[in-house]
Amino acid sequence: MGSELLAQYLFENNIETEMINGTSKMDNSHHVWLCTKDEITIDITADQFNGQEGMPSNIEPIIVGNEAPIHKIFSYERIIEKPICLMHPIYQDVDWTNVRECKLCEAYHILLDKYL
Repeated sequence: MGSELLAQYLFENNIETEMINGTSKMDNSHHVWLCTKDEITIDITADQFNGQEGMPSNIEPIIVGNEAPIHKIFSYERIIEKPICLMHPIYQDVDWTNVRECKLCEAYHILLDKYL
């Protein structure tokens, strides 16, 4: 969810991204991060894997730049997706029957109203 919220904020500031959803061969776990058209990796949750078995122990909390070793671990069955577009006030791309997408819209506007 964090990557999707960041993708929306970047989109509204004229930076388009794709979401990379990678799978680890070690345990089939997933990790999602963003990539710009210039192939800049943006990962705000990479350090959640610090200290886990088979993972590096010195993962940076936020990665902006080239893919890091942690992303190589999640290189099995990568899926590249366009983030959901939460264009205010129309929300044309939102599936209002999808609870997750509705929660995403709600969370995004709480963040905007409270912090930005």
